[in-house]
Amino acid sequence: MTLPPGCHATGLAVNLSGGYHHAKPDRGKGFCVFNDVAYLVQVLRAEGRLAAEDRVVYVDLDAHQGNGVCHHFRDDRRAFIYDAFNPGIYPAYDRAARERVDCTVPLPTGCTGADYLRLLELSLPGFLDSVRLAGRVGLAVYNAGTDVYAADALGGLGLSAADVLTRDLYTVGQLRTRGVSTVMLLSGGYSRESYRLVANTVVELLRRYGAGADSRG
Repeated sequence: MTLPPGCHATGLAVNLSGGYHHAKPDRGKGFCVFNDVAYLVQVLRAEGRLAAEDRVVYVDLDAHQGNGVCHHFRDDRRAFIYDAFNPGIYPAYDRAARERVDCTVPLPTGCTGADYLRLLELSLPGFLDSVRLAGRVGLAVYNAGTDVYAADALGGLGLSAADVLTRDLYTVGQLRTRGVSTVMLLSGGYSRESYRLVANTVVELLRRYGAGADSRG
């Protein structure tokens, strides 16, 4: 886990890998050998860093639905899943996984950045508030796939580089203003620009939440 400066004070960490959201409990799937999201939650619970009653929020904004995470948390009602994805691509066959998502936001192929961000703003705050109403949220995991980018080979969506940055900052901001400790994972990205998209976000997160920054932003 790569921790930005000041993360212990701000409650924000970024792993410069991770987001292996397709791996199921009994097998790897979709480029994912193991499921680091499920492993993270299991270890934190075992170490007592997440209390038994703590809720976990999982926000998946990779273009592909996070089916493996759904299977890992199929019977775990302390985990709450938000997933915005292109339903016409992998893993479109996994209906059981989609049934486990608490807030599903299907995105049309070619979805523009403006439409994407509007749907996110309409659905994410209400989802987060509904989870917090019934108990403490001990952790949020944000799966920030860059395969939503218009030039990505696999995502089938239409976001610009500016849209991806806006998405990341908005999502992290929604979690931080609610005081939820957050881990951001990079997940899928299959364009030549993926590393730039990630760098844009990490630089801005460090500026806003890093050591010496005003973490209220």
